[in-house]
Amino acid sequence: MRRSVVRGRREGKTPGVAELLLPTAPASSMYDALDPGLRYLVTDSWSGLSGHVANAFSLLYLALQTQRIAILPSWQDLGHYGESIIPMSLLFDLEGLRETGGLLFVEMHDVKPHDPRHVNTTADEIGCYRASPWFDNPLAFPNHNIHATILDVPSPSSDPWTFESFTLFDFNTPGRLEQAAAQAEAGGFSLPRNMEEEEFGTQGGGVLCYTNLWDLGHVGGGVRKVEQNGHFGDSRFERAEESRMAELLTGETAGVHPEWYHVGRFVDFTPAIWDIALSSVYETLEVDVLPPLVTVHLRRGDFLSWCPQQQNCTPPVTDYAAAVEPLLSLFNTTLPLPSPSSPTPRVLVTTDETTDMDFLSSIDDLGWARVNHTRLGTEEKLRKEYGEAWRWADSAVDQAILSLGQHFVGTRGSQVSQLSQLRVETWNGGQTAVVDRPASWA
Repeated sequence: MRRSVVRGRREGKTPGVAELLLPTAPASSMYDALDPGLRYLVTDSWSGLSGHVANAFSLLYLALQTQRIAILPSWQDLGHYGESIIPMSLLFDLEGLRETGGLLFVEMHDVKPHDPRHVNTTADEIGCYRASPWFDNPLAFPNHNIHATILDVPSPSSDPWTFESFTLFDFNTPGRLEQAAAQAEAGGFSLPRNMEEEEFGTQGGGVLCYTNLWDLGHVGGGVRKVEQNGHFGDSRFERAEESRMAELLTGETAGVHPEWYHVGRFVDFTPAIWDIALSSVYETLEVDVLPPLVTVHLRRGDFLSWCPQQQNCTPPVTDYAAAVEPLLSLFNTTLPLPSPSSPTPRVLVTTDETTDMDFLSSIDDLGWARVNHTRLGTEEKLRKEYGEAWRWADSAVDQAILSLGQHFVGTRGSQVSQLSQLRVETWNGGQTAVVDRPASWA
């Protein structure tokens, strides 16, 4: 039985693909699928499964704030997942999100078919404003025969990487289009079609495009400190109480990203992902009924390759054990009085480390249960269900497993850990902790 996310109750039916696109969709040209009387918001992809998810959450939330229909991009990441290109709905229950949240969105494959060889569709030009100071390479657009022209138009806000700033940017249509036209004239090219139609259209519709919207925040909730070279400053957020607008946010949205509470917490995994995740857990624990769990995410992988000194790059297992111990002790106060049949709380670990046997043995020596997908034959199951997209599903399965914990311990700086913290805290009412990377490069 799959777990279920917290859902509200709504009356009526939320408009879907049939209502938000023209009857011709999906079309050879994206412009033949979009209703000229409606306002759309689109971005290209980001990187990694969690990065794509974070970009989608921000896109959906900003579209809600600016009264637009979100077009969720297809996902591609050659470095992590090979050449496969997938829609978000392959792994996540978007119809459940539509039903629960009342959000207006479609996916890019609803608008225009996937056509990496550019033989079955018309080439479309789209003008996109450079949004992210960190990344703007075209990932998914070319696979739909969509070619982006990126324009640099400054934000009207002193805190540019925030939802408030992008909302102001959207509403200032004459100002941003004037600057875009000036850049096009200076560069000797014409404004792309979406910008021309937004400028001269009389129906109030149009398509607004950004490169990506990964990791936006509220002005009052803490903003990224960005160095001039475009990299994260101290790789952390300002504390909410350090912001001059902190008093604008209260309760559950203070100091956190609003896209999680308005969008992300309602996005569950698909039943197929849950089937494989739960079977992996039952077999790993050798149980028929799940015991109380502390789930742990030990991130290594690319942290090792990014680390400048190539040693002392990731936390030792002992640091995770120190973080797990107080969470295990919580079961002594929250569970009913034990009986001979009461299941013993367990620690369940996922890690992207597969070859360092000394490290893996140090996990096993703690008596923790470690999900070993090689032993479980998970790849074969995923290949049968997802074909060449199996690597994407593999990442989603591990995230579903981590969300099962009543409590959770993760690795600081990992987006998988960040999302898992939010899921455990929101879905299960649990407590979470993160383990710091060594100070030498954290």
